[in-house]
Amino acid sequence: MGIAKSDGAKKHVPAELENVGEVLRLYTKALSGHEIRLVPRGGSSSRGAGWVTPSDDGKAISLRLPPKIDRFPSHRENFGWYKVILTHQAGHVEFGTFKFSFARPAQFFHDWRPGLAEKTAESSGASELQKLRQLFPDPALGMTIFECVEDARIDAQVLARYPGIRPTCRQVALQVLSERPRLGALPLREALLEGLVQASLGGLPLRQASEGLRSSLEAALDLLFRVTNAPATVEDSAEATLRIYQLAAQLPNTVVDDPCHHHHERRPRPADEDATPDRLEETTQDAEEVPFKPPREVEFRLQMDQQLFDRPEPQSESPDEGQEDLAEADVEGPLNRDEPFCYLYPEWDFRTGSFRERWCRVRERVMEESTSDFYTETLTEYRWLVSQVRVRFEHFLPELFRKVTRRYDGEDVDIDAVIDMIVDRQAGATPSEKVYWRRERTQRDVAVAVLLDMSATTNEYVELKSAQAVRPVTATAQGYSNYLHQVAAGVDDRGKPLRKRAIDIEKQAAIVLAQALESIGDSYALYAFSGSGRGNVEFHVVKDFQELLSQRVARRVDRLAPAHATRMGAAIRHAIRKLERVDAQTRLLFLVSDGRPYDRDYGRDPNDKEYAVHDTHQALREAVRRKIRPFCLTIDKDGADYMRAMCEDLPYEVVARVEELPISLITAYPKLTA
Repeated sequence: MGIAKSDGAKKHVPAELENVGEVLRLYTKALSGHEIRLVPRGGSSSRGAGWVTPSDDGKAISLRLPPKIDRFPSHRENFGWYKVILTHQAGHVEFGTFKFSFARPAQFFHDWRPGLAEKTAESSGASELQKLRQLFPDPALGMTIFECVEDARIDAQVLARYPGIRPTCRQVALQVLSERPRLGALPLREALLEGLVQASLGGLPLRQASEGLRSSLEAALDLLFRVTNAPATVEDSAEATLRIYQLAAQLPNTVVDDPCHHHHERRPRPADEDATPDRLEETTQDAEEVPFKPPREVEFRLQMDQQLFDRPEPQSESPDEGQEDLAEADVEGPLNRDEPFCYLYPEWDFRTGSFRERWCRVRERVMEESTSDFYTETLTEYRWLVSQVRVRFEHFLPELFRKVTRRYDGEDVDIDAVIDMIVDRQAGATPSEKVYWRRERTQRDVAVAVLLDMSATTNEYVELKSAQAVRPVTATAQGYSNYLHQVAAGVDDRGKPLRKRAIDIEKQAAIVLAQALESIGDSYALYAFSGSGRGNVEFHVVKDFQELLSQRVARRVDRLAPAHATRMGAAIRHAIRKLERVDAQTRLLFLVSDGRPYDRDYGRDPNDKEYAVHDTHQALREAVRRKIRPFCLTIDKDGADYMRAMCEDLPYEVVARVEELPISLITAYPKLTA
């Protein structure tokens, strides 16, 4: 299967994270002084790229990045876009965004926070940013403003500290600014926030502001520039946010169609710097209002994970047993469905010997599409294996076809029928003309679901066998230096890969298996999973059972990228649900992973490894009880122990050499369908 390539007049040379990631990681560490893990973003994450919650040890911060940037013609310029992203994000670490203290005074504002907090009910156990959030009658609006202001502060601090990055930042900012919406096309409240964003990019939003917006925008920009024109702190951003919120709340979120008509005639009430208001303004309600939408993401700023703002805290008391809508913030309680295509599943607690009902929420998404040629490149790289697959699957012929004799036409002469014909002629009887045999396909009633692990650890590189050939024979400094350069480049002198990411090996194995299944006509589906916490297990549909293999499916495979954690039990249970809806006599579930099941709340504490293994084992047992044959493969060389506990007597395989994963899948399939 081929993918058509478009011919452009001037082809951009992209910068790909896979190739420049190590350089960028070192660059970010040098800027921030912290270890920041760079993770390609998952294809269908609704939050886009940006900050994610701290990793397992609670110290390293992760950052999801676009897997490829091709906004400019040259590789150097696109690499510069990556640098602008990382300089800005490292600035959040260096200049204290994540060290916000609700009680710490601002440097350039009279503090409103203490007085407002006295009149606001505060939830017990709230984080520092949650305390700020609770001050706003409309928390979503307030925290959107805070993110705009804080991003502007960080950019100003970064450019003041690192003047060498200014030309590149300016080039990227102008490109982004040229694609921002016109203020006149937006409702007033949204236009106010968009004006703040454009001003922070070097734009002049007042030039396009309507009369109904101008005075509010002028006042908001004065507050913004107090944060950007001085060595302000994150607490100054919070104080500026409170005041800008007052302005935004007074604006109706309506579109002004007639520039001569002053739809918003109220002048903004100036904030008294020395007097803390009793409370912040309730947002203005207007019959013509439209639902508020935050400003479109500034591409090089990305998004901070909202879990940093509103991560649910443990509650001191459980909801009443009869309460229908259980509080989502209760970390010990069951969950509820909160959107279409989300599903609730139990989880097995081996210590109590019982299920925790409605404990995991799986969000099913159709994987977005990519524009790369990964699928066709894999077919080229593995063309020898793809061709061997057809030969290997000839062993299926006794099951796939049966020899049918005495036919009018066929593949060859039926010897028995010819003998009978001769005998009939000699006996004077009318001989039968059915003297051929042919193979007729029997109905194979097989459906297989392939479930790929796309957790963050699949972004790690694994060394291939070919890397052993380039190791220096003699222990010389030059030889070892050349070896390190080759390993860093990822290819040997002939261009043969020395290492691959785990996720790419999984994708290639799925592609080869898909080609094999296409050749024999078995029904199959390709899924991938990841997640962050029991309330957000992501289940991506790459190809469903009823879909044909197409360019669209190929582009979805291309888009698979490392994301979060590995909550296997919930993903397996959802795959079982999908398989049960397929009418097939034989149903298989292939689970391909790079390590043990793990998630931040997958057990009593982060060190509890047994809980996740037992729950995954229980999910596999549930598959067997539903007459589904599971088969687990891992490319984790140290996976024998937990795989043995997880699968027990169920079939599994620890792939010793990762590059042989496609072969292992192909080899296992005939055995499981026999």
